Amino acid sequence: MARIPIEDFTAAVRRAGLDLNRARITELYAAWEKVEAMLDRIRTPAPPRDAEPATIFKPVKFS
Repeated sequence: MARIPIEDFTAAVRRAGLDLNRARITELYAAWEKVEAMLDRIRTPAPPRDAEPATIFKPVKFS
C-alpha cells in the first residue's frame, strides 16, 4: 500500500501537468508503491568508504 492517499497522488499528477484519465491514474498509483520503495533505497545513506572491499590495480606497461 502506498503511503500517499490516492487523492493527494491525483493532485500531484495534475500539478505535474499530466492529463490522465481516472483509469490511468489508478494504474500509475498501483505502481507507486514500488517507486516509493526504490526512492527509500536511494535516499538511505551510503555505507562509509572503508566498508567497501579494497580494489587492487596493477598497471601493466605495454610496448
